[in-house]
Amino acid sequence: MRIAVVGFGMGGSALAWRLGAGGHEVVVFEQAKTTGPVGAGILLQPNGQAVLGHFGMLDEVEAIGTPISGLDAKHRSGRRLTTLDYGVLSAGLHGIGVMRSELFALFEQRCADVGVEIRHDRRITSYRHVEGGVHPIADDGEEMEAFDLLVASDGSGSALRSHAVATNPSLRVETKEYEYGAMWMAAPYAGDPERLVQVVDRSGRLIGMLPVGGGRCSFFWGIRLEEQEVIKANGLESWQRSVAEFLPEAGELAASITSLDEATFSTYRTVRMLSAIDGRVVFVGDAAHATSPHLGQGLNLALVDAVVLAEELDRTIDDRANVHEALSAYEHRRGPTTRYYTQLTGFLTPFFQTSNVALRAMRDAALPVMPYVPGLRAHMVLTMSGLKRSWLFPARPSTGVRVDPPHWSVGRSLRAVRPPRRRG
Repeated sequence: MRIAVVGFGMGGSALAWRLGAGGHEVVVFEQAKTTGPVGAGILLQPNGQAVLGHFGMLDEVEAIGTPISGLDAKHRSGRRLTTLDYGVLSAGLHGIGVMRSELFALFEQRCADVGVEIRHDRRITSYRHVEGGVHPIADDGEEMEAFDLLVASDGSGSALRSHAVATNPSLRVETKEYEYGAMWMAAPYAGDPERLVQVVDRSGRLIGMLPVGGGRCSFFWGIRLEEQEVIKANGLESWQRSVAEFLPEAGELAASITSLDEATFSTYRTVRMLSAIDGRVVFVGDAAHATSPHLGQGLNLALVDAVVLAEELDRTIDDRANVHEALSAYEHRRGPTTRYYTQLTGFLTPFFQTSNVALRAMRDAALPVMPYVPGLRAHMVLTMSGLKRSWLFPARPSTGVRVDPPHWSVGRSLRAVRPPRRRG
C-alpha cells in the first residue's frame, strides 16, 4: 500500500522504517525543517527492547546505551521512598538508558535504507476522505495526493486528532492536562551508572537522573508550568543555584550546563482515544494514548504500536480492500494495554509531583509499604517494565518477538529480552 505517516519523531521514524521494510511505499510528512528528536534521554523498557529485538536492532542499542537494573526513589532528606529492581521478575532483566539522538539516528538511517520519503516543513493538520483513500491537508490548505492509509503520529498535542474529533462525532477522546511539567537535558554524570534515581520533597519538586552511557545522564527537573517563564527570565545561574540547594550532587550536574537553550521544556497531559480509527486514518503513539513521563512508557508503547500495526498491515499488502479489517485487529490487540497505562498514569501522576499535603501523605505512606505486600512488588515491576497487558490480565504482556498474541506467558516474554552485557 501507499502510506502517509505524519510526524517523524521517535515513534514515527520506527513505524515508517518497519512499514517500508515490509514492502509498503511510505511518505513521511514532518513539520520541522530538519529531522531530529526532542529531549535528552529515554529508558527503554523490556517491552520496547523486545520490539527492537524483533527489528534486529537490540545489539546496536545495547552498544550505545547502558543497562539499568532498577529504580531508586527517595526524599530529599535521604529517606527511601521505594526501590524496584527488574531482577524481581527474571535474572538479568533490565532497562536501557540511551540518548534520544543516538536511537533516532539508527531509525533515520534505516528509513533511508528502505527508501522512505521524508517531506520536511509540511505541517499536516487535517485530511479528506475519498473512495478507497485519504488526502492529507497542510495547515496552509495545500492538499496532498491520495494515500491508501494515513498514520497520525504527531504527538500528544496532535492536530490530526483534533480534526478527527471535530469532524467525526462518533470519536471520543479523554484528555487531562496537568499543572506540572519538566526541564530535560543531558549532562555529565558520576553517580551509579545502573540506577535510575528520583528525588522528591515537600514542595512538590521532583528530579530524576537516568544514566544513558558514556558517563552522561538525562537530567529531569520537575516544575510547575508557570515556572517555565520565570526560570528563563531569571537566567542560568539562578536555576543552577536552585538545583544545588535542592540536591548538592544534582547541583554539580547542573553546573555543567552552559545555557538554558540546552534544556527541553515539556508539559504533561494524559490522552486516550476510545477508538484510534477514523476510516483510513489510524492514530498511534502519543497521538492515540499520551501519558506523563513518570512511568517511562511513552516511546515503549509507541514501539509496540509500530510492530503490531505493521504486522496487521502485512496481511493486507495485496488486498487494499481489507485495510479496515487490519486496523480493527490492530486496535483490538493494542486497546487493553494502552487503556491500562493511560488510566494508571492518569491516576498516579498527581501523586508523583505534588505539593498537596493529602496526596503527598498518601504517596509517602503507601509507596514504602507496597513492595512488601505479597505479590504486589512483582506487579509493580511488571508495570514499570511494560509487561502488564491490562488491569485484570497481567500474565499477557505486550512484548516478545511477536507482540500481543493472546497465548503468550510472562515467562516466554521475559526470555525474549536478554541479560545486559557488562562493560569495563
